[in-house]
Amino acid sequence: MKKSRLAVLSFALVFGLCACVSAGEKQIRIGLCMASLDTFLSSMADAAVARAAELPGVELTLMDAQDDSVRQTDQANTFLNDVDVLIVNVVETSAAQPIVDQAARVAKPVVWVNRNPFFGKDVPPNNYVISSNSLLEGANGMEYAGGLMGGKGNIIILQGTLGHEAATNRTEGVRMVIREKYPDIKILAEETGNWFRDQGMTVTENLITSFGDQIDAVLSNNDEMALGALLALQVNGMGDVIVVGVDGTNDGITSVANGGLAATAYQDPFAQGAGCVDIAVKVVNGEKVEPLTRLPVEVITKDNVAEFQKRLAK
Repeated sequence: MKKSRLAVLSFALVFGLCACVSAGEKQIRIGLCMASLDTFLSSMADAAVARAAELPGVELTLMDAQDDSVRQTDQANTFLNDVDVLIVNVVETSAAQPIVDQAARVAKPVVWVNRNPFFGKDVPPNNYVISSNSLLEGANGMEYAGGLMGGKGNIIILQGTLGHEAATNRTEGVRMVIREKYPDIKILAEETGNWFRDQGMTVTENLITSFGDQIDAVLSNNDEMALGALLALQVNGMGDVIVVGVDGTNDGITSVANGGLAATAYQDPFAQGAGCVDIAVKVVNGEKVEPLTRLPVEVITKDNVAEFQKRLAK
C-alpha cells in the first residue's frame, strides 16, 4: 500500500486537495484505457486502481491497448457506451481525435493522463489533462548533462515512439537547451528506441559503431532506453559516457544510486494515476476542474538520490 499512500499524498501536496475525495451517493463507473503496461505505466495504472478502490461508489475497469492505436480506439468506444467518464493514456497523441469525437457524440467526459494530445493547443470542452511537462523533462535533463560536460561535446538522443507527445517534447527540450545555453554541444544523431530497453541497447550499439568515442553523452526520452544505452556503452568500454533518462522508474533511480545513470528526470506515476481518478470523480460530480493540470519536474542525481529514495519509501 506504500504506492497508494504516496499517490494520495503527492497529489494532495501539489494541488491542495483533501486526503479523500468523496464520490457521494452516486455510483461512478470509470473506464481506464492504458497505452501499455510497461514499467512506468504499470506503476501509474496500479495507482489509479488503488485510488479508485479507496473511494466509495467508484468502479474502475482497465483495458491495455498493448501500444496499438486502433485497439485503443476500439476499447475507448466500448467504454464510452457504458461508463460515466473515460480516462485515456493515449498510445499516439496524433491518434487521439477519434476518441475526442466519439466522446463528444455521446456527451461523456475524458481525462487524458500522462500524455497530452493537446500540447500547444486549447483543451477541448469536456476534456481534461493531467501530466508532467515533457518539454521540461528533456530540458532539465539536458541542463544537468551539459553542466557535467562543461558546456561542450557531442551527444546522441534516444527518442521514444515517434508521434508521441512525450517523445516530441522531451527531444525538443534537449534541443532547446542546447540552442539557448550550450551552443558548443553537438547532436550527433537522433534515433528511436520506441521506449524499450533492448531497442535502446541495439540503437546505441549501432551509434557506437558510427561515432565511437566521439559520444560524450546520451540523452534518452525514458529510463528504459537509457538503461539499454548504458549497458551497450559499458560492454564497449565506454562506461564514462554520461547517460540521462526520464521517468524515475525504480530501475532508473537504483542505477543513479549505483553510479550508472547520471540522472533521471522524475515524473510521478503515482500522483498521475491517483490524480486522474480524482479528476474523473470531480468531473462526474459536477465540480469545477481546470482543463490542464501539470505536475512538477524533478531531476534525480547522485547528490539527491538517497533523499529521494527515502521519500518514495514512506
